[in-house]
Amino acid sequence: MRKRIDQLNESIHPEELELLGWLLDSWLMLQPLIPVLTTPMPDRETVQRIVTSFCSQNQICDSSALVRACQGLPEGEIELVLERSLAFAYTVEKLADLVLDHKVNKLRGRGLEFIAEPDVPDAGGLDLLDESLSQVASLLSPEAQKYGLKFPKGMILWGPPGTGKSLSAKLAAKKMGVPLLAADWGSIVGASRPDFALRELLELTQALSPTILYWDDFDKGFAGWDSNADGGVSRRLSGKLLTWMQEHEYPIYIVATVNRLGMLPPELIRRFDDIFFVDLPHEGAMYEIFNLHLQKYFPEFRHASISPWTDDEWRILLRDYRLCTPAEIGNAVRKCAEEIYYRHQVRGQQPDELKVTLDDLRRQRYQFTPSMLRDEEQILAIRNQATYAKSASGEDRSRFSLPLQELFG
Repeated sequence: MRKRIDQLNESIHPEELELLGWLLDSWLMLQPLIPVLTTPMPDRETVQRIVTSFCSQNQICDSSALVRACQGLPEGEIELVLERSLAFAYTVEKLADLVLDHKVNKLRGRGLEFIAEPDVPDAGGLDLLDESLSQVASLLSPEAQKYGLKFPKGMILWGPPGTGKSLSAKLAAKKMGVPLLAADWGSIVGASRPDFALRELLELTQALSPTILYWDDFDKGFAGWDSNADGGVSRRLSGKLLTWMQEHEYPIYIVATVNRLGMLPPELIRRFDDIFFVDLPHEGAMYEIFNLHLQKYFPEFRHASISPWTDDEWRILLRDYRLCTPAEIGNAVRKCAEEIYYRHQVRGQQPDELKVTLDDLRRQRYQFTPSMLRDEEQILAIRNQATYAKSASGEDRSRFSLPLQELFG
């Protein structure tokens, strides 16, 4: 290597070396004096004006969906994408989908993704959390500003894995009628230019507001944040996020899901308005969760007022799944549907609809070990601190609730 460097030095004329040195010194002297100009993303009114002008020129109907799809793009890029997509669009809805596809692909390379709607209409049993989200959604109304009410900053959903925290974030966006943007704190901290990555992400989120900014497994990105193990990057970025959460006035609601609340910086935790603990479901919640998933595969469960099983049969099933998370219940129902379909295929049958029995689900339960038993110590450590947060579920008032028992009589 040293020989190669000497050869390069010999091939460059001394006067050229002197000129290169002078240019480098001049650049270092002038760099602090060069202004950095940034162009903010267009607001909703500007996007509306561009889309309205484009629609009138091309004789197509204006659409609020098209305006939402164009938000978060620079003005010139909006016009370019609309012109390019028009050749492949047959309707204004198709045009909005093409623009959204362009934006999704663009944002995916910047650590930000749109999340699709959930495959179930409800989380099941999280009534107190649902009520709180309804209250937040009401503050999006322009009328709320007349009373000096400010849009809240966000909430932390805390609890064991598989209890429905991520699903609740998706349902929150659906309830508010705003897009859900998922960001990965770990990828931002590990980026080549983490400060720039965070600033760009927050600017894009502001341009797309109103929206929900969703941080999944937020705590994992802060492991060792106070030890300077990463050169202080996590500490510096968390300080910038904290300042942004305190100062910004955009209708952006942050939903962060965590398994271990203690891994987050305390000053960052205080910036959230609420902390909800999402625990294992009680009997009434399990009944709702089962029906939400059974309806997807078995038509006989799609009538809310009529169940093919008696209450006593339901109590047997709920007892068997008592230590299971909502995710494990959903997986068990899905696997039952797959096995029932396979049995019909082996027999060469193609029924009009699939039917499941109580025994199918009971057998499925004993084919896996619930995480509550598999990782008992870790989950109990999480649940033992539940008193530090609001409960996401109210008292079980269903007909399947367990009666209170006297321990000493």
